[in-house]
Amino acid sequence: MRRCNAFFFSVFAAFGCILLMIISNCGEQKVTQSETIPLPEHPRPDFMRERWSNLNGQWDFSLDSLEVGETEGWHNGGKSFPQTITVPFSWASPLSGIGRKDIHTGWYARDLEIPGHWDGGRIFLIIGACDCVTTAWLNGEHLGSHEGGYTPFEFDLTEHLSGKSANRLVLKVEDKPTRGRLVGKQVYGEAKGIWQTVYIEPRDPFHIIRADFTSGIATGQADGSLEFCAHSQRRRPFIRENNRQGHIAPRAAQDSRSARHDTDN
Repeated sequence: MRRCNAFFFSVFAAFGCILLMIISNCGEQKVTQSETIPLPEHPRPDFMRERWSNLNGQWDFSLDSLEVGETEGWHNGGKSFPQTITVPFSWASPLSGIGRKDIHTGWYARDLEIPGHWDGGRIFLIIGACDCVTTAWLNGEHLGSHEGGYTPFEFDLTEHLSGKSANRLVLKVEDKPTRGRLVGKQVYGEAKGIWQTVYIEPRDPFHIIRADFTSGIATGQADGSLEFCAHSQRRRPFIRENNRQGHIAPRAAQDSRSARHDTDN
């Protein structure tokens, strides 16, 4: 009987040691995951190009309750941002490291390093969603603005990149309570500032910007259309549309500095 009890005690002791090792390993794995950037996957798998760089993670940040940032030239390096925010979490959320719902204007900043093998293309900054009015500068030069908090938008960085030093990207975001303006994510609470993935990618001067496909159940066929954007040093970019029959129709596009800035609310 004593031998039997000793045997079972040894089995349970070994099982306890294994369980403790598993729990310890899980803890280490969580620490490792927390050290990586949040949401590392590409936000649009259907439009994922071979080369891209995720900008989620730690950004310099400063709240601007007095709304003096532009006047004082914060976008030109006239301000040392004292806080750090975790992108892409709203500054109203504790996950961002800020957790302030009472401030309606915030500034983001970080340095960009463009890989050398990206030469030859145009470099775009894509912001998945930012609530509500976003204004961007690169190396002190104005890139453009976007109003709306729920859809992706982008800026062409190419003409403003510096090849000799790190490139300083600065974003100002305003989200004041305004009549007729949607508030955050409705029943999920406020979503001030960046709340979707931010990334950069290089594109060829002639590249696809949109693809649409419509299936016909009755005919068993599908229609598709592609939108292209072409950039030229001699003229402004234009869009070309191509459908299944091969028809191509050029149409005017916005200047490359502020392309695809659509109001979504």
